[in-house]
Parts: sequence; C-alpha cells; structure tokens
Amino acid sequence: MKNIFPVNCFCFVLLLCFAAPVSGFNDDSTDDTRSLLEIRTICDNGRTVIDAGVNRSSCQGDDVYLNQLRTGLFKNGTELIHKNILDFKVARNGSVFYRTETGPFLYNEQGPMNSNGSTVALFLVSSSGDVIYLNDRGDIFKNGVQLNRGPAKIPLRFVKTNFLGERVILFQNPVISRNGKAIYINDAGQLFVDGTRIDPKTGNVVAFRLNSEGDVYFIDDNNRLYRNTDRLFDGRFKILEFQLSNTGQVAYLTDTVANNLFLDDQVLPAGSQRVVSFNFNSAGEVIYQDELGRLWKNGQPIGY
Repeated sequence: MKNIFPVNCFCFVLLLCFAAPVSGFNDDSTDDTRSLLEIRTICDNGRTVIDAGVNRSSCQGDDVYLNQLRTGLFKNGTELIHKNILDFKVARNGSVFYRTETGPFLYNEQGPMNSNGSTVALFLVSSSGDVIYLNDRGDIFKNGVQLNRGPAKIPLRFVKTNFLGERVILFQNPVISRNGKAIYINDAGQLFVDGTRIDPKTGNVVAFRLNSEGDVYFIDDNNRLYRNTDRLFDGRFKILEFQLSNTGQVAYLTDTVANNLFLDDQVLPAGSQRVVSFNFNSAGEVIYQDELGRLWKNGQPIGY
C-alpha cells in the first residue's frame, strides 16, 4: 500500500533539513501505475537524464552541476548562485531548484521562494516542472504559494495505529503527481489535493495511490474506496490491499472467506477458495493466488 504517517514532533524533519549529502531525483513524481525508474530517468523524447548527485541534466539537455567545493551551482556554464549548496534538483523542462546550507532555504533560478521565513524540510519536483515543499512548521507550498492544510500540520511521516496502539501503515507524505498536483495528509488524517480537501468528513484516510493522470484512489478507516471524490466501494468488507493498473483499473482484496478479490466492481473468482495475493501484469491483467497456492488470471486457473 501507499503511505502516510502522523508524527507529532518535527525532530525527524530537522534531521532531514541538515543532512549533508546531496540527494534526490530529477523527477519526484508519484505514479503507482509505472515503475519509478521509468518515471524518474527516461524522458518522453527517449533521452536518459543524468542524476549523479553533483551533476544533473534535463530532458532538453541542460547541464547543471556543483563546483568541487560545493560553493557554487552552475547551469550550462553560468553560475546561478555562489553559496554553499545543500542539494538541488533539475526538472525535465530544465527548471532548477536548490537549497542552501544557510537556513536551509529553497531557491529557484529567479531567487528565494516563499516559505514564511522558515526552514524548508523537503521539496519535490514533478514531471511538469512544478515544485511543492514543506517547512519545519508543517506548512506546505506549491510554486511559492502556501496551500491550505486545514486545522492540522503536514508531517513528513504519518503512521496509522490500530486500537492496540500498534503501528500498522506507513505513508510517504506529501507527494507530487506527474502533472504537478500536490497530494498530502495532515496530522488529523485529512486528504488534500492542491489545497482542496477531498476525503469524506466521516472518516480518516488510511492509504492512497495515484495514477498517471493524478487521480487519487484512497481508502478511509470505514473501509470505503474512492477515486477523487467518487465512492467506488461502500465499505461492507475490510480492504486489505488495492492496486492500480496501467490501463486505468483498480483491483482490491477484502477479508471475506471467498470471492474476496474485485476488479473495479466485478468479483474475480478463485473457485471456492480465498485469494491471498494479486498483482497486475504489464498487459493490465490481474494475476492472483488462492490459499492453496494455485495461480489464476481473470477467473481462470493457470499453470496446470
């Protein structure tokens, strides 16, 4: 499943802020229907971008690099800033974003970006060249504009706990879609997309996934499944896992004793047995295993 988490102190945030090594990718976009390697390193024009830490490139061939002392950041031979650089990222369209060791604060090629005067703990760059970032107060920003976070802060980790107090689900938070949408959950378990709350008011979000268009699929603690604001499953069974295909479908596994795997609103049968695991293949077909270890595809046994 995908990720969130409630951390009530920002010690972890501060640790991330002052971690010395340059880290990150040209493309931080989240897309649960494609591989991360394909999303982050391959351009639409077929170019493979460089991501060597001190030297990164764009899909247009821009070359961005640090000098040996890390006291200057250069783009295509021109120095953008002469300060100690903590880290930097290059968007596919060539836009450059970086943090200095002072603060650290976030900059683009035009200068410092608004963070309400606070340390920037995390910044994420999308395929479309948008940037979202979080300060150490739990405020979230997109392209310099602060987004609504409701009455609670945005943590960098959000850990769901069950009634026994056990930590059960870990989410990455916030995330950015390929088309630049900012998706995040606050400490109260409320889900936002670009500053607009989209979850139902009667439950907290416990897991979410994104497709290549930036649609958000999520389940709440009432076991209801949604696509954006549309309810896909009413919560009559507990959802154990859900996945998205590269053809725009969603499959989800419930805790019932049989007929417990669904593709959209249709049951994928496994005889009288219970399905215990499943995955989409590259063709968008569901391959699943029952409790006896038999494999199935689209309601038919395979491998026998």
